[in-house]
Amino acid sequence: MLKTTLVIISLSAFSLSIHGATTSNELCRNYKEKGYFQKLISNNENRLIFTNRGGLLNGGVCWWHSRFTRNATYLATFNPNSPKPSKEQAIALIKKIKKGNRMAHIPGYKNLADFSSDYKALIQKELERWQLTDGVIRQQWITGLWGTTTKAAKTLRRWMDKLYQHVTVDDNIAYQKIQLKGIDAHAWLVYSMTKRVDGYDFKIIDSNSYYSSSVSYTFGDSTIHTMYGNTIPYLGQKREMRKLKKVVKRFCK
Repeated sequence: MLKTTLVIISLSAFSLSIHGATTSNELCRNYKEKGYFQKLISNNENRLIFTNRGGLLNGGVCWWHSRFTRNATYLATFNPNSPKPSKEQAIALIKKIKKGNRMAHIPGYKNLADFSSDYKALIQKELERWQLTDGVIRQQWITGLWGTTTKAAKTLRRWMDKLYQHVTVDDNIAYQKIQLKGIDAHAWLVYSMTKRVDGYDFKIIDSNSYYSSSVSYTFGDSTIHTMYGNTIPYLGQKREMRKLKKVVKRFCK
């Protein structure tokens, strides 16, 4: 749940941005196109307008900021020509995105950045409630206590191969918890991954930055080198990813 003020220079491989409103019709025309949702999330207009902040002991809500962003990428559609929602309607839409089991049709806004600009405080409040539920009641904070920042090279290679399968072959946006030195664990989203002769390059959305960035892994490494130091990433929330795809498919039938 690391929080930082560092800003990362964008190194996104996607030169194609998706501008304007993602309407229900547009979503259903394009959702089967490989890489469609990855292209959506690569554009910062389709992400939250604010970075990781607040949370327990002011330590941030990065795990839930990332999950909310991924949920919205798949489930939020926009109609800027309709009247804006009331505060009560906005709260209901935010909760719907968080739960991730139904589409969220947002009137009066053209994208997630636009919507979250007006409702930063309400979204942040919901993220902090989510943190309390998962982190305290469900004890998920323990994840940051047992991980290490190195793994056997063969193990890390196997994990990176699985990540490539998940992101590039199976066309998912991956949620990863990354183990940091000490007892802290951060999270980011991997939305693009390319294979080199000697390793992988992958593009991430980090809740601590407004911009996407690039991370590299070389075969034989026993750790991932990042701006946070050496880390080990753990692929998680795969069931949640499958659920998001099912919701979209059901809606677009």
